[in-house]
Amino acid sequence: MSKISHLKEAVISLRKEGKSYMQILKALGLKSKGTLSLWFKDLIFSQESQGLLSENMRLAYERNLFEANDRRKKLIREGNEAARIEGLDSIHAISSRELMLIGAALYWGEGSKSEKVPGSCILAFSNSDPVIIGIYMRFLREILNV
Repeated sequence: MSKISHLKEAVISLRKEGKSYMQILKALGLKSKGTLSLWFKDLIFSQESQGLLSENMRLAYERNLFEANDRRKKLIREGNEAARIEGLDSIHAISSRELMLIGAALYWGEGSKSEKVPGSCILAFSNSDPVIIGIYMRFLREILNV
């Protein structure tokens, strides 16, 4: 049995005992709630397990944990937005030299050329991110005059 299979079984066993995500993460030294959620998506609980989980939910409501989580999420969102705005304020227009370096790096990592037809050159670029493609197109137009 693989290490992951063994870990998954331990995680599921703890969940069926009524343990919360945080209790499971701490008990097994894990970090990702997302992985737990994925592993639990098709899990069917016994009546006893459902009762334990319901009791844990009731206790969480009594302790105002859900309200505390909502406040924490709001603070994190506000902090992220403030960081985004600060980042935008510190970024200025890209100079021609910077565009040349960015374009050269993109070509180096994602581009290729072909000269199948004599006297012509085909530039290929393999990236699906629209922002990256836009920057590369700007490089072609402004730096290479294509």
